[in-house]
Amino acid sequence: TAYSMLALAYACASQMRWGEAADLFQEVYVARQRARQQKLIVEPLAGLLTVAMAMNDPQRLGAHLEELLRVLDESIADVALDTAECYLAALRALALVNDGRLVSVLCRAQDFLAGRRSKVAGPDAFDAIPGHREIAALAQTISECSCRNEVVSTSHAAVHASHLHAAQTC
Repeated sequence: TAYSMLALAYACASQMRWGEAADLFQEVYVARQRARQQKLIVEPLAGLLTVAMAMNDPQRLGAHLEELLRVLDESIADVALDTAECYLAALRALALVNDGRLVSVLCRAQDFLAGRRSKVAGPDAFDAIPGHREIAALAQTISECSCRNEVVSTSHAAVHASHLHAAQTC
C-alpha cells in the first residue's frame, strides 16, 4: 500500500539511502495522483524535496519546492499525517536557496500549527514534536530580529534554520 511504501521511503531516507528513498517517494506520489488523491500528495512531495536537498540536486529541489508550495497554498494538505513536517521541509528548502518567501511560508506554518494546537487537549505534548519546535524556534528568531529593528534577511533565517536542522539530525 501507499502508506507502507511511504514508511519504507522514510526508513531509507533515515539511513541516507537517497536513491531508494527518492524512488519510493516518487512511486507513492504517482500512485496518489493516479488515484486522484490530491490531498495526500503533500507527504511524498516533502520527501522528494528532502531527498533533493540531501543529494544537492538544485533542479529537482526547485521543481519539488514549487509543487509543494502550490499544494500547501491550496490548503489541501490539511489531511496529511504530518503537515508540519511538510511545512518544515519547505522552510528548509527556502532557507537553503535563500528564497524571500521564507517568512510568508513560516507565517502560514505558524497559522496551521495554531489551528492544530487549539484542537489538542495537551499543548505540552503538541510542543514536544520536533518539527513543531523547529518551526516555533525559527519564528522566534525572526520575531526577535523584528523587535530589535533588524532587517529580517532570508540569509539570517537560513542560518538559523540550518543550525536547527543540524542540531536535530545529530
